Amino acid sequence: MIHGYIAGQRTVCGIELSRVARTTEFSLAVTCKRCLSRKDHKRMKQFLIAIEGPDKIGKATQSRLLAARLKLDLAEIPYRDGATHTKIYAMLKDGSAKVDKEAFQAFHVANRLVWQAMVLPTLGTGVVLDRWNASTWAYGVSSGLSYAKVESILGGTRRADLTIVLDGEMIGEPEDCYERDKALRERVRTAYRNYADDHRCPVIDANRDRMDVHADIFAEVEKAARRNLWNHLGLLPPPPQ
Repeated sequence: MIHGYIAGQRTVCGIELSRVARTTEFSLAVTCKRCLSRKDHKRMKQFLIAIEGPDKIGKATQSRLLAARLKLDLAEIPYRDGATHTKIYAMLKDGSAKVDKEAFQAFHVANRLVWQAMVLPTLGTGVVLDRWNASTWAYGVSSGLSYAKVESILGGTRRADLTIVLDGEMIGEPEDCYERDKALRERVRTAYRNYADDHRCPVIDANRDRMDVHADIFAEVEKAARRNLWNHLGLLPPPPQ
């Protein structure tokens, strides 16, 4: 069972709620481990919030801010697992990422699958992701891969429960072959906007003060909570009347 939670409450069954976002609008409550069997824990599906957008748009900053505010785990993708991570950045450095397009995206997905299988089960109820599947879709399509090909590459990766797309001009100087290609970057921006339209993801202007951007991101999470996006997990209290 999942215990009921009242906004502002700090303990359930005498246990400190360390993974709770206490706001005036909603609260994300954690599970009371005293009242769950191990089998129940394994059946619970963690929820994923993905912060997406082109390179150097502020995803890392906004992911950290959101995870800290919600007291959730934070994951930077690609996962630094060794082989696939090393190959991804080697291909970016030598430019082969733009030549072997399908292989490059396949390495990204392999990296996600390693993280999904080995790391995700060890994390808490909710995770904020700095990149996830939308980036494979946007960069794959922008590099010339078909929608069907990108979907087949994504394979068994989990879909995020909420994806928020940051849009705007690059913040900072380009560092790799993808970032230096202005035409590709514009195609990627367009692909992200198309992805957002197709999947009904909120798009947020990232070329503003970072705390203003964060406020808009947090507002979208609140909207998702009020839509009972994660109610099948028993993580949210009833929406405001």
